[in-house]
Amino acid sequence: MMDMDLGYLLMSVSKKVKYQVNKELIKEGVTVQQWAVIKNIGLMSKTQLVTSADLAKRIDIDKATISGILRRLIDKNIVDKKVNPLDKRASRLKLTDSGKETYNRYSTIADKALAESIKVLSNDEKELMGQILTKLNDQTSQ
Repeated sequence: MMDMDLGYLLMSVSKKVKYQVNKELIKEGVTVQQWAVIKNIGLMSKTQLVTSADLAKRIDIDKATISGILRRLIDKNIVDKKVNPLDKRASRLKLTDSGKETYNRYSTIADKALAESIKVLSNDEKELMGQILTKLNDQTSQ
């Protein structure tokens, strides 16, 4: 298989899976980008203070977009924003109690949509795909 075909396939599959997940999340009133922010705050806050700059870098979106998404999530009482006592210029982000419930509910929805997308794969193929994607993700994150 040519490299161009592989690149196209990766983008095509990614786009289709993202569409499926987005389709299910929209029914709940959230976009896939908002879900990415919720998920990353949930994951990152377990081990570190989370700022909007951290999120923008991790999710690879610009600061204006992350600010808009955070504003909407704060208005929905999903995310809480407090001034960081160590750096007054940076705000600390965390999920509210409602946000934690939302995180769990959306995780289930996203997981079901993903499972539907990869149901044609055997368990061995899923395992191998996970290893390959992790390796590629680690390589491109350097």
